[in-house]
Amino acid sequence: MVLPLIISSSYSPNYSLLARTLALTALILVVGTTAVLLPQWWYDGLLPGEYKHVGHIIVPPQEDDGPCPAQARNKSVPEYPREAFVNCTLLRRKNEPLMNTGFVKSSPIVIESHKLLLFYVRKVASREFISLARRMLGLSGWNKTCRFLDDGLTSLYDYSPDQAEALVLSDEWTRAIFVRDPKERLLSAYLNKVEQPQFFQQMCCHRDFTTPILNTLLQCHNNTITKLNLSFTDFVEHVVTTCPNLHWIPQSQLLRPKEWNTIDFVGHFNRLEHDGRRLLERVGAWQEYGASGWAHGSLFHHGAVSSVTTRAKDRLHQYYTPELEKRVDAIYKSDYNLKALNLTRYKIFQDDTSA
Repeated sequence: MVLPLIISSSYSPNYSLLARTLALTALILVVGTTAVLLPQWWYDGLLPGEYKHVGHIIVPPQEDDGPCPAQARNKSVPEYPREAFVNCTLLRRKNEPLMNTGFVKSSPIVIESHKLLLFYVRKVASREFISLARRMLGLSGWNKTCRFLDDGLTSLYDYSPDQAEALVLSDEWTRAIFVRDPKERLLSAYLNKVEQPQFFQQMCCHRDFTTPILNTLLQCHNNTITKLNLSFTDFVEHVVTTCPNLHWIPQSQLLRPKEWNTIDFVGHFNRLEHDGRRLLERVGAWQEYGASGWAHGSLFHHGAVSSVTTRAKDRLHQYYTPELEKRVDAIYKSDYNLKALNLTRYKIFQDDTSA
């Protein structure tokens, strides 16, 4: 109603030059404001309450933003893998987002027989933990290498709000997660995914956040490419800080601060064999599911974890520079600062303090 009135008025012969100028100015302001706000409105509608921009990094909110708008519930975008869906489901409708980050596949696996909620973090032996969960749940193919190994698993995402809350708060249940030094984990993600250009294109191309530089680096308009010329530095500066993905988002952001308080077992990648056994002994599953039956004998025995996952630590000096290390330290500052993760910030390159 407003635009037609402004346009018709500006051309009316009964209007003075001043009136026409004011009308034209108003028209420019309306169009300009719409052009600025509409893209952000659409972006907020696509990712309501789950991700926000902080500088150039997209992160989940640190406090509860309330239930998801009705128009965002069950939103599905065919070209998005399940892990990229916005999770506006039952747990958010009660305004109690327990262990629910916006990524369906980040919800913990529920193993009722051993009263265990098991998180699997990408690039922290996640494939091995999924295999373990399948074995404990009696599912077939637990010892096979399969892209969809996590299909058929029951997660907290599948429970009603009341049921989920009971599991999260029960003293009888163990809520476990394994974490890894961010610099190792990030390099592991790069080494694994740089050989898969279609992964980057599917996750990061043709999105609202896709920048011209990202479009060029990922060759978004060439779906037949078999290898990307993507350096680790460009990956950090233009992919990690722009395109959120479970393989490289900060581990601290998998849960909100108040939810980290419910985690009562945190294992570490650098002592995976020891902590893995300690967890299974705690829930009474070591002898049956961890001590034997795995390719290298026991679960997480030396050499049992994927070579792509483990080789990252040995190649830190090859891919990092002192400047890039400082940049990654800044991006993953929240991981090092979160006490629940108990991560020790070690330096790849020691600062020269002799000068």
